[in-house]
Amino acid sequence: MTFEEDEETATKYQWPMRSDTMDVCETWVGNDYRWAMQTVGTSDRASGVYDMARDGVYDSGTLYVAEQGSVVQSQPAGSTLFNTFSADPAQIQASYDDPYCGIVSQENCSGVSCEMFSVGSSLSAVRAEQSPDTSFRRHGLARRGVRALVQSMDEAGLSPEGYRRFRSSGPSGERTLLVHPTIQLLMGEDFRDDSTEIAARHEWTPTSRGYVRTRTVIELRSRGAGRRLLGRTTLMVTDVRLDGQLIFAGRADQ
Repeated sequence: MTFEEDEETATKYQWPMRSDTMDVCETWVGNDYRWAMQTVGTSDRASGVYDMARDGVYDSGTLYVAEQGSVVQSQPAGSTLFNTFSADPAQIQASYDDPYCGIVSQENCSGVSCEMFSVGSSLSAVRAEQSPDTSFRRHGLARRGVRALVQSMDEAGLSPEGYRRFRSSGPSGERTLLVHPTIQLLMGEDFRDDSTEIAARHEWTPTSRGYVRTRTVIELRSRGAGRRLLGRTTLMVTDVRLDGQLIFAGRADQ
């Protein structure tokens, strides 16, 4: 996957956009992930600034930091990867429902009939076995992962794009998830608090194994002052493999 970041200050002074390309592999094992990420290209290398901590492996509660393929540091990282990434309860239950729902959502299905829920980069996963069930059906969704994400949220009508809106509020702010009304994919995520607004929009590509999330655009804006744009990050996913099989090889920007 490739991240491209364009911040307000960089745009003002016409600094080049920052870009990082990474290989990512995650495997669901029992009730936790094994996760590895290696940076294979970054615009920061040319400037002599490179955060080697972006190359690492998480396994059984330990985070290993690597430099040029060799482990240089290890440290405790919580009892599960959920702790390491500060996952909330809804994200955890979505992972149990479908461990790879954030990138790959299996089966080409629609509506209530749904039974399941740059260059050189790759995203690999090993599928967990799933069995049909009737869990997380409060909002009439059947797509695994998505149904669990919105289970505890309240529905709030349709978005301007025509997506179903699910919303929750708490001391930290307000969160809204956007779900396609027929194919039931997660199309957007919004968060806002007293000072900022974050909006993420996802693009999905149909494949022989279902859908693959191929692009996400995230915008950070300040609240007030005309909702000034503070930064934009684009994530592009290529070469996605599930169970070792290539299911998407194209580029999201083609």
